[in-house]
Amino acid sequence: DPTTMATPTGTSDPTDPCDPDSSGGNCDPDHDGLPNSEEIALGTDPNNADTDGDGLTDGEEVNNVDDPTTMATPTGTSDPTDPCDPDSSGGNCDPDHDGLPNSEEI
Repeated sequence: DPTTMATPTGTSDPTDPCDPDSSGGNCDPDHDGLPNSEEIALGTDPNNADTDGDGLTDGEEVNNVDDPTTMATPTGTSDPTDPCDPDSSGGNCDPDHDGLPNSEEI
């Protein structure tokens, strides 16, 4: 298409927002239910489905919708960048702020 600045490099799937560019705003490369544009606005990692490592995907925490591929089940919305929210007993949480997460103290 001569009206675009992009140069084709092969074939791509016009129905896939990640093809050919996985950094596009509508793409969800980590498959957590949040597109890149929303991950950037929230401060989460678009390439890590569980930014804070608490066992819930970022999408589960923001949308309160269970992802059956994870063991954890959301009980409401929570902060996807805070490993202590919603569970302060989680391994990556440091509730006493001493620099050691629960997984290193237990």
